[in-house]
Amino acid sequence: MKKICLYAIVLAFIANIHGVANAQSKKWTFSAFTTLDCSNTRNTDYIKTWEKLAPGAGLQVNYSLTEKWEVVTGVSYIDKGHYTKYKGLGPNDGPMVFVNNYWLSYLAVPVQMQYNIISDNFRHYYFGIGISNDFSFGNTKSYRSKPFAQSMLVNMGFDFTWGKKWVIGLEPTFRYYLYLYADEVVYQQSFWIVEEGWPALRPYSVGLKVRVSKNNSMSFSRLYAGW
Repeated sequence: MKKICLYAIVLAFIANIHGVANAQSKKWTFSAFTTLDCSNTRNTDYIKTWEKLAPGAGLQVNYSLTEKWEVVTGVSYIDKGHYTKYKGLGPNDGPMVFVNNYWLSYLAVPVQMQYNIISDNFRHYYFGIGISNDFSFGNTKSYRSKPFAQSMLVNMGFDFTWGKKWVIGLEPTFRYYLYLYADEVVYQQSFWIVEEGWPALRPYSVGLKVRVSKNNSMSFSRLYAGW
């Protein structure tokens, strides 16, 4: 399911990229992006977690308010998964360490303010902060995730021209939960078992967004300045 959503977002952009570019004005920028995050959730008293690589993809819209400020939104698929380890009984009733791989799918709709630091004909540097509105639509292990939650979203990045037609953006991004995405679930415990179950979902991630848009402006700086 998550692969279908990921590919559908990318294909939708490819199929319409020329039409979108023609509809751009000086104040609007439309782009597609892919992400690769190192995703995890905070440990609990009994269940320890480890990071996993979580891919994503989406569409982004920038609207210039002034030469320095922009509003950024869009829609994307993101995975807030992680690994867990716990001790349990093995095939011969001996102690054994179990490893679980969790993926938790979310449709994210961010709302950010972006500040443009430096811009010239070939490069563009910026900083953004905002809220990611996350809608759950699938997970493994029947994780009792809440249907809607929010995370803080912070990124810094720079764009550069690729030839005359394209703009490539690289954005290191940090996400951190604002409240629980799911409650802790514990199934069994004894005097020697650490825990078996699912930790409370307090997701956070650090990753890289790679974004591409059509450069339909005579000047790269004017494409982002909105003038």
